[in-house]
This record gives sequence, structure tokens and C-alpha cells, in this order.
Amino acid sequence: MSGTITGLDLSVLYSGTASTGVAYTDPIQALNQAEQNQPKKIAAEAKQPDVQRDLAAFSKAVANAKDAKSLLANPIVQKVLLTVNGLADQIGYTALATKALLSKPSDPKSLANVLPNTAWKAAAATYDFADKGLTILQNPKVLATIASGYAEISWRKSLDATTPGLSDALTFRDQAASVTKADDILGNPILRRVVATTLGIPLAI
Repeated sequence: MSGTITGLDLSVLYSGTASTGVAYTDPIQALNQAEQNQPKKIAAEAKQPDVQRDLAAFSKAVANAKDAKSLLANPIVQKVLLTVNGLADQIGYTALATKALLSKPSDPKSLANVLPNTAWKAAAATYDFADKGLTILQNPKVLATIASGYAEISWRKSLDATTPGLSDALTFRDQAASVTKADDILGNPILRRVVATTLGIPLAI
């Protein structure tokens, strides 16, 4: 599956004008500019007070955590982890998130494996809380990757304020090349939303 998204695809995702009646930036131009300026914009986003506040609280919670279960019950930890792992829409479902992230990715019957959103399985495998506790999450390189990812997602969300759908378009371009089967789309909320919107298919399907 191609890693590109056509002008027609983005124009479908893009709503055209703001509620104030002022036209937004041309979506194709906005997409190209976002890709070109991405490193600089992410670095700037990382300096935003709200991003720094969330990441500082996250790092402190990890440093003081006694075990994975109590850490994952922390709202700010859930917010950061779920956001960087493509599960932002699950923030607030504390019991579900804790159980899924603590489940064994090697067990086909574990919650992370049976949930339809494949991001749960990927997250559970990445941090391996079930077998390694906090070991992986306490790695400075992992923490740096999480911080960078959180800033990037925050930046991408801000793009939709001027060009609705741009964040999804960027994510689609980044991930589409790795799609090999239908389940890769159906199990990914963003890819599913892009494809369904472009093809005019109800999201429920």
C-alpha cells in the first residue's frame, strides 16, 4: 500500500472554511509545509508550558513509582502513555488501560490481544510491564522517545486548528507504507478514519 496520500484524499478530510467564514490554508500546501517544517515545529512544541508540565509530571511519577500497576493508575501517566501510543481516545478508562497494558502480549487470550484496536497489543509489547515491570519505562532513552513523541502529537493536533484533517493526513503518510492487510487499517483508528472518510464509508463498518 502506498505511503502517499493524494490531493483528493486530503481534500475529503479537509473541511474547507472556518466557522468564521475565513478560508483555511490550502490543504496540499499545508501538508507539504508541515512535513518540511516538522523537526523545527516539534522542537518548538516541546517548549510549550503545557507540554513541559505534562512531561515533568510524567517523569516524576515514573521516578517515584513502586510498581507498574500503581504507576499506570496515575492520570498523567495514562495521558502521556496513551497519547504517544495512539490511544488518546481511551484516556479516562483507567481500569481498561491498566489491565490491557499489564497483560502479556505473548498470551493470545490476554486483553491487549483481544481488543480490536491493535495499538493496545503494540503498547503492551513495547513496555512489557507484565514481565519486566518498570524496567523498560525507566530507561532514559525510552523516556526521551516518549517525550519527543508527546511533543510531536501535540504539534500535530494544533495543525487541525487551521487545516482540519491535516494531523490524520500526516499520520496516514507515515504509517501507510507498513500496511499489508485490511486488519492493519481496521485495527488502527486513524488509518480507518482516513480510509473510511476518503471512500465515504461509515466509520461503524
